[in-house]
Amino acid sequence: VSHIQDALESSIESIHIAFPVSDVQLRLHGMSREDLLDSLDHVLCSALGNFSHISIGAQDASRADADFLKLFIKSVGKYGVRRIRIADTTGIWDPPTTVRMIRDIKEYSGAFLEFHGHDNFGKASANAISAIQAGADAVSTILGGLCDETGNTELEEFLIYLAFAGRHRATIELENLLAINTSLYQEEVGNVESW
Repeated sequence: VSHIQDALESSIESIHIAFPVSDVQLRLHGMSREDLLDSLDHVLCSALGNFSHISIGAQDASRADADFLKLFIKSVGKYGVRRIRIADTTGIWDPPTTVRMIRDIKEYSGAFLEFHGHDNFGKASANAISAIQAGADAVSTILGGLCDETGNTELEEFLIYLAFAGRHRATIELENLLAINTSLYQEEVGNVESW
């Protein structure tokens, strides 16, 4: 709730609130499933009415008990939150699992779904593409895939796939994106030859 207060003081209009939904993450936060569900009222009521857009994250959804994940998503829906981020926090899903899970969640929630994949096992982009094909409305990406741990879905790889597969029309000039990417890598890891 202190982070929500910080966000209010910064005058931003949108907020994303992540909740740990796997037993592993709940233990790391010293919480039980019941504690998490009980906290929803306090946390969401603190945010509702103060932000024009609220997104909820199901952190570590890929290791969560499927029935509990469903209960969490339905509980959040009762507060009128319509955007849910499904996180494969450890990158353990594969494309068939991603398709099955996204289709199932979309069917029972009706929510605007965002897929957030990690690249621990080199599958973030493949899973992101599978999530879109399964009905996800958005995908979290990051320039160069660079972040803490092993990275996330790489923005330019994802966009290039969409452009070459002819599935979606990219509104970003890929040449400019690649130039930014090269510059970023030069800053992060030293001299990199231009693509």
